Amino acid sequence: MANDPHLERFLEEMLRLKNLRQKRALSLDELREVAASAGVSDSEWKEIVEKFKDHMVRAKGFLEFNNPDDAIGELSQALGLNPYHADALLGMAQAYQMRWKQRSNPTDKEMAMSYARECLDIDADNKDAMRLLSELRTGRESQAKPVLSTQRLPAPVPAAGKKPSAVVVVLLLIGLAVLLGMAFLLMARQAPSDFENPQEPLEVEVSPPAEALPDGPENGLESYESLLECSFVPNAMSEGVSLAPPRVVLSDYDGSWAVNSMGLVKVLPGTELLELTLKLELLDEQGKVVAAQSIKVLESHNAMGRPGDLLPFDNLLYKDKGEPDASRARVSVSYAKARPAAGRYPESKPLEVSWAFERADNIDLAVRQRAAEFGEVLGDFSHDMELEVANIGQVPLEKVEAQISWYDKSGKIAHSEEVLFTYSSNPVIEAGQVRIYSRMWIIDGLAPDQFGHYVVEILTAE
Repeated sequence: MANDPHLERFLEEMLRLKNLRQKRALSLDELREVAASAGVSDSEWKEIVEKFKDHMVRAKGFLEFNNPDDAIGELSQALGLNPYHADALLGMAQAYQMRWKQRSNPTDKEMAMSYARECLDIDADNKDAMRLLSELRTGRESQAKPVLSTQRLPAPVPAAGKKPSAVVVVLLLIGLAVLLGMAFLLMARQAPSDFENPQEPLEVEVSPPAEALPDGPENGLESYESLLECSFVPNAMSEGVSLAPPRVVLSDYDGSWAVNSMGLVKVLPGTELLELTLKLELLDEQGKVVAAQSIKVLESHNAMGRPGDLLPFDNLLYKDKGEPDASRARVSVSYAKARPAAGRYPESKPLEVSWAFERADNIDLAVRQRAAEFGEVLGDFSHDMELEVANIGQVPLEKVEAQISWYDKSGKIAHSEEVLFTYSSNPVIEAGQVRIYSRMWIIDGLAPDQFGHYVVEILTAE
């Protein structure tokens, strides 16, 4: 969100509400009002909603697979978007309780109790939070085990074709923790690539030195922002990738602070990248690490990165206490799973693209199907897609929104869905570059043997 003033204003308002110790969950309508007051458009609002939902869904999956560390990371991101969401607070309590049981660290127990109390402050009748707090106090585990709910998420009215139980079945069969595939500022994890020819590796350089950015909006929250100098530190894990140092913006609030980072990782020739995690570290003037966070760039359920692909990422590190003591940042690869690249890849299939508006002469896109798997889930049609969205125009594109429609064999439309191929919190798609859009769809009511074709219509390109 570092480059979008509207999204930054929304984040600042969420932080202001947290600093005011708001003690109730905000409704969807109230959240929309906050977003509207920050100048957030309808499409940007969809990004916020979907990003929050993605974090919650992934957190639920990590908890189900006894992985509290990654669950805490996802829930921290969700709470940055809505600091007083009861289910997110409950999830944090559950994750810290799980980690306490695994490691017997008393700090984890204290954190679990703290988040459970915060959840009860907002939802006084939350039985799961009561049960968890009682277990921590008494040391006796109840029979009923709470599971992080995703039913009360602030999300739009579910579109036809979303069957959570069916998605879970698919993901379990393929060994993944979660994937609903909806994204806020990321409808899916996306990996850009050069459309025709791989370019030379991105040069490793230091981003501009710290400088003051404009203050936040006049919404009752005093803030100061600075662009931190950031360097990339190569290591043994970074073989096969290169990284231009991300843009790292530090926002200092009264009693809390946040760091937004965004950037691109390039997959080098000869490498196929399956998973990638970065580590962002904030350092003080003496070079001491004062804060750190992992950034998941590519996960096992994402489409793999091919040679030349550019993998975008954006990340929010939020601390609700203390003052920032960071003067610069550095980033390194903490985990990478790769293999030798294939000699050749199947040629991507060009798709016919229509436009919902009269585009300017210097704006153009090409969409190709890199891979597709059509199948069946509980009797409904499933479509696991991987698309290449290429900027073949002459100007950079910050946001590309499209509508995908599926038709049956008779030519009747079965389902349509609006998606974001790229969005304002990611690096722009430069002319000649590509974003990889991957997602699994389950189309309710469409029998697999009745599927005919699908089409793509561009709604926004700017």
